[in-house]
Amino acid sequence: MKTIVVRSSFSILVCCLLFSTAAFADYAPDREVTSMLGGDFVEFAVSVPPGNTCSSWGYHFRFDATTPGGKNMLSILLAAKMANKRVNVWYTPSSAPGTDQASGCNAGTAAVLTSIGVD
Repeated sequence: MKTIVVRSSFSILVCCLLFSTAAFADYAPDREVTSMLGGDFVEFAVSVPPGNTCSSWGYHFRFDATTPGGKNMLSILLAAKMANKRVNVWYTPSSAPGTDQASGCNAGTAAVLTSIGVD
């Protein structure tokens, strides 16, 4: 009986952590993907970048494309770009909002994509 309680409590804790992480992501709807740069990390720019992002050589968001989730987001991003569809992005804000590569924006301070969707 104790094992069931421990597993149940652990499951509740994991769910709370997952939902609390998603709750802290910012949201920017209806953005046009204007450019992309790829490698292990993908960087991309959108029309009307949110105020809490920075611009590293014109790119506003980045994500790790080597993970399963990153590969899924890359597929959605590419499909949206090819179909001229706008995207909805969920992201962790930049730690240097409003800056560019000359004033503090770089790969370590850029906004990090956490989810992406297409209408």
